Formats: sequence, structure tokens, C-alpha cells
Amino acid sequence: MRCCANSFTGFPRCSSIGGTNGRQVRDDDEPRRREEHGLCSRFEMKQTIADPAQRAALLARLQRLAPDSQRQWGRMTPHQAICHLSDSFRNMMSSTAISSVATPFSRTFVRWIALHSGLPWPHGVKTRPEVDQEIGGTRPVEFTRDRRELEMLIEQFAARTADAIQPHPMFGRLSTREWQHWGWRHTDHHLRQFGV
Repeated sequence: MRCCANSFTGFPRCSSIGGTNGRQVRDDDEPRRREEHGLCSRFEMKQTIADPAQRAALLARLQRLAPDSQRQWGRMTPHQAICHLSDSFRNMMSSTAISSVATPFSRTFVRWIALHSGLPWPHGVKTRPEVDQEIGGTRPVEFTRDRRELEMLIEQFAARTADAIQPHPMFGRLSTREWQHWGWRHTDHHLRQFGV
């Protein structure tokens, strides 16, 4: 990236983006500059489960996940990943509070990296006990049934707005658009974990 990102909005604000030739850059120039330099695709939350076509593509990938899909990283089995994702969606839509590890750092910087930067999510991040299948999460029972339940939960979550979703345990309160992007990114992350 040829610029410095010195704000948590996710968009560069410096004049080193080229094309400014030393002139002062006004904030209202920012959308034009992002578009000219291809930064829109890098920083905007394009993938979202609220979009029917993107949701259908994600669900088609989920159908390709098999009990014997090879793990690329981590400890979860494909079946545990399905239950983990189901627990995550279910808990976010529940009125029962989830244990929080949110800090000012995680609600700003980590949230920006996870939801606005476009960077891949890191592997091996410790999950909350409520959604860890080896601690307090739902135990895998029958693969096809559990996958079908996850599909239903994704559909329900896609119809929700931020006021009907509790705060994220690490990122805090999110906008509806951020929640829909989180749903896509979290599911995508675990599908990629198994090469799907």
C-alpha cells in the first residue's frame, strides 16, 4: 500500500497517495482518491451475507464441506466448525449475554483490521468458551442436520439489523453492515480452514 492509514475510518488521509503533487488534500476529495487508486475494493466491506447472491455462494461452499475435508490449520474438525459457526450466529441473536473480552484496543484497532482492512483473519485465535465445541459449545451430532441448522441460522442472521444483535464479545457494538460483513467473513474464514 502506498499510503499511511492514520485514522480508524479505514481510509488513508495522507498526501502520499500520488496524484496530489503537493497540493493540500481536502476530506471531500477522499472518495474520488480512493476510487482512482483502487482503494475502494481494498477497504470497503463488499462481502456480506445480506446480499442474496453472496449468501447463496457462501451456502454453496458450505455444501461442499464434508466430514473428511482436510484441515489447513487449527484443531477443529469440519463438523466442529459447523457447530462453532452455528453457536456464533445463535449467540449473537440471543438475548443471553456472552462473556466479553472487549477493550478499547479491540473495539477500535482490532475491529478495523478484522472488518475494514480486507486482511485475512489470523489462524489460531482463541475462541470464546460459549462457542468452543470442546468447552461449552454445541457438540456435533449429525453432520447433515447440523449443517442444515447452520444454513437456517445464516438466513435468519442475514435478515437481522444491529439493534437485534447483541454486542460482539471482542468488537463491541457493530453497525448492521458490519454485522453482515462479520457473518460473511467468519463463515468464509472457517470454510477456508478446510480448503472450501
